[in-house]
Amino acid sequence: MQNPLLNPADSAVTAGHGAAAAGPEQVGNVQDAWQGMWDKLDGWLDAAINMLPNALLALVVLMLAVFASRFLNRSIERLSGRFSSNQAVNKLMANIGSVILVILGLILALGIMDLNKALSSMLAGAGIAGLVIGLAFQDSMANLLAGVLMSLRNPYNIGDMIETNGITGIIQKITLRTLHVKTFQGQLVVIPNRMVVENPLTNYTVTGERRVDISCGVSYGDDLARAAEIAKQAIVKSAACNNEREVTVFYEGFGSSSVDFTVRFWLGHDCLEPSDYLQARHEAVVAIHRSFQENGITIPFPIRTLDFGIKGGEKIDESLHELFAEGGPSSRS
Repeated sequence: MQNPLLNPADSAVTAGHGAAAAGPEQVGNVQDAWQGMWDKLDGWLDAAINMLPNALLALVVLMLAVFASRFLNRSIERLSGRFSSNQAVNKLMANIGSVILVILGLILALGIMDLNKALSSMLAGAGIAGLVIGLAFQDSMANLLAGVLMSLRNPYNIGDMIETNGITGIIQKITLRTLHVKTFQGQLVVIPNRMVVENPLTNYTVTGERRVDISCGVSYGDDLARAAEIAKQAIVKSAACNNEREVTVFYEGFGSSSVDFTVRFWLGHDCLEPSDYLQARHEAVVAIHRSFQENGITIPFPIRTLDFGIKGGEKIDESLHELFAEGGPSSRS
């Protein structure tokens, strides 16, 4: 608000003097700002010039690390091929080695440029990111490591017949995370590698031989030695039997209605397919049954013995005769 005691002319003169006084001050502030900016740029330029030799050396180190990583990649892939036939695993190991070498080169380059704070921040961030990723993909990483481990051990190959985790079938595909198995029913089962590592695995193909066990029983009234020999000769005549290995027959115990035994024989080297095993077992059962019929050996049905005596071992007709000789059931009432 204008002071009413002042003359308007005096007010105009005062305003003019204020504007004239403020002008040089504003110009001085602008000049100071420009001078400060140029000083900052000049300082940055001097720092860049002073850092230029270190920057060139750091660039050379990083480039050498990149070129060395390519050579290391090829070397690791060739070397790992001596221990593993899985190309995916060999490539993974080679890539891991080359990435580690590049990271070491980057850390050395940052150290040469005296960027220790940036290096510390980057390493801290990488550690936190690695922890988060590890927790988020824990199962996937476990399957990946299990796949690498199984590839180095090489316990199976594509086409092998295996049994693991209650699944039996033929291996169709092997990856770093999963194992693809085709069952005999025609289904394709994908098993995580972690489950394969943590549970027992049976490979029916790797040894190149397989044994067939058949359990049976004969009547208590038959000659056990003769029955064993007949069963053995029936198996020896089978086409699937490997006659280079001995056919064995062992009695195992006394069953409820029969004396139980097991016949064991080995398949030929050309009979290792799953269908060959099933066919060999089928032919062996048929051959044993036919031979027993031809030679009068009985494979008994389940039998239950009813014992009417107090001490046991008494026949029913003897017990009834004794009962009626004493006056019949009415005499006991």
